[in-house]
Amino acid sequence: MTRWTFDEATGLLSRKEYADGQGTDYTYTESGQHRERLWARPRGDTGIPAGDDPNPGRRTAVSAQESKAFPPDSAKNRLATTYTYDEKTNALIEIAYPATENRKTESRVTYAHDRDGRVKTVTDATGSRAFDYDAQGRVLAEHVTVHTTAGPVKYTLHRSWTSLGQPESVRLEGEKNAGAPSPEIAHEVAYTWDSLGRLASVTSLAGT
Repeated sequence: MTRWTFDEATGLLSRKEYADGQGTDYTYTESGQHRERLWARPRGDTGIPAGDDPNPGRRTAVSAQESKAFPPDSAKNRLATTYTYDEKTNALIEIAYPATENRKTESRVTYAHDRDGRVKTVTDATGSRAFDYDAQGRVLAEHVTVHTTAGPVKYTLHRSWTSLGQPESVRLEGEKNAGAPSPEIAHEVAYTWDSLGRLASVTSLAGT
């Protein structure tokens, strides 16, 4: 049986506990935004926090002493995801994911916003995404860069909208630059709507 526990004062989820007694715990900022998420899953099979282990990746079992010092559901041994916000706007600017047995370094996702509070760029270990908006705040283009061993792969998703704010088309366009491995790709999906605002058709390279 799974149990959900909520903070009495705020109504926010504070813990999700599973039948084995382990669970995920949540803490929040004064504004009610996620501050930290302590996962039910421990950091690994060492029983020692990743940053404290002098021999990371080499231990294959947990000694009785280590298990007692760092039980699987203790805060010291659990994976923690942390969230950081802009002090002035409260906008999310970073999510930090912890190191694990399979990933030895911490992973971060960072966000940048424009003056209207919209997400302008998102950057992580795999690459980045940048967004263009129209006057109504709808995404017109998403510029994607993916890091690969052969070099960056770049492509753009272009979007158009009807006067009522319905999706009109999505066009995928790859960038082909000299010396870059980005493929020359092009694909478009178009949508039409009836007088009642219902989706009438979807057209792509595969047909309508």
